[in-house]
Amino acid sequence: MTFRLFKQNRMIQNGIILLLISALLSALGSHLRLPMVLSLFWIVNAVIAGLFIRKPWLHTPLNYLFCYAGMVANDLLFSGWAKEAFTINFANILFIMITAVLLNRLPSFNSGKTSITNVMIIFPVCLLAALVSATWGVMASPNVNSGLAFFSAVGAWSSEQFSTGLLLLPLILTIGRKNSYQWRFTSVLPVIAVALLLLASISLGGPGSLTLPLPGLIWCALVLPVSAVCLITCMIGVVEIMLIYLNIITVGTGFMPSEVTPLISVRLGIAALALTPYMVAVSMDSIRSLNRQLAIRANYDFLTQLLSRSGLFDSLVSEPFRQKKPMGLILLDIDFFKSINDNFGHDEGDHVLREMSRRLVTLLGEQCRISRFGGEEFAIVLFDTDAAEIYQQAESVRKVVSDQNFIIQGTEVAVSVSIGTALEPAGSEDSNWVSVMNRLISTADRNLYVSKRGGRNQTSPAWLD
Repeated sequence: MTFRLFKQNRMIQNGIILLLISALLSALGSHLRLPMVLSLFWIVNAVIAGLFIRKPWLHTPLNYLFCYAGMVANDLLFSGWAKEAFTINFANILFIMITAVLLNRLPSFNSGKTSITNVMIIFPVCLLAALVSATWGVMASPNVNSGLAFFSAVGAWSSEQFSTGLLLLPLILTIGRKNSYQWRFTSVLPVIAVALLLLASISLGGPGSLTLPLPGLIWCALVLPVSAVCLITCMIGVVEIMLIYLNIITVGTGFMPSEVTPLISVRLGIAALALTPYMVAVSMDSIRSLNRQLAIRANYDFLTQLLSRSGLFDSLVSEPFRQKKPMGLILLDIDFFKSINDNFGHDEGDHVLREMSRRLVTLLGEQCRISRFGGEEFAIVLFDTDAAEIYQQAESVRKVVSDQNFIIQGTEVAVSVSIGTALEPAGSEDSNWVSVMNRLISTADRNLYVSKRGGRNQTSPAWLD
């Protein structure tokens, strides 16, 4: 049973959950407010925007009201604000609205598949949302009394929202997505490299040291799944900002409360670097997906979805090899298939091939390898078997084809197959199953033509050879 926090048909329940999330994250952000400046990390906007993008059915005016209510409630209860709780929190809604509206136009984000182009769009969208949000928020603040203070506050507010958005949004958009990555012991190596490079940046200090973890993050992007890369990147960005604020990594003269400009600079630098691993990871994910598709096209027959001839041989290469282990082959050919194509057309011939593959898979299941060997010819490979079992299986195949007519253009048509079988244990001269298979093909092919010459719709067993 899968737990889902949000359910599409529960509008009020979803709204209450969003209200609670907004209130809790706003409270967290309030506790992270720095002396005389803004919150070190105001994460509620990026989290809510990410949810609205991941689940577009949450992106409704009613849910904006629930989120706004949660933010206002936090400030009324814990910040001691009155009117400002209503005006300043509208800046948060502006960030969420701009980000969600613009990125929801790219359906790839909520489908789980994206491209480098779409990833790059996050940068200007977050920048625009941060600037608009900051401008409104500073205008609504009662303590900004001069032009210099206004621009300084806008810079601090927008840089925080920009960097937090670029660190969190990729993580929220990718976390929990299904992937086929298989974790290995070596998967931890790039993560260790990132940690060591972060320690090196702490030791060296200076603004340039902030980029030291980037090669490790790129390594992560090359070998790890996208969601893991986004998580590691987010953690490194957060840790670097905290280390700089605590003056553990020094840049310039340090961070006193009045010295906001260095913190703005650091946040912008981290924001600029944050998307790089994400773009590399998305690119590698696309390459892996393309390679999987190419492998499927090369190894599987498009029409029947069975293994192709090359796919069958590739699977035999990866099959654990053991000498003296018996390997059997059933080779079957549809009788008079050319006449089916000539009388009913090639589309109906394709229908017969698909129905043939369906019957074979239904009969044999996972116990053997089934391949469309070429044209109207199919191959079935079995291991740890004997001649009697192969003959029995071959007869079952022949009967499942001939005992039930095929429906072609609304007419029942009798279809049969001729079958040849072969059996041979792996010998001392063999290094894998491919060489055994080549000998079996030759034997089974001879037996197949014995069946053809004998009148078709029959099986010639392995012991004939």
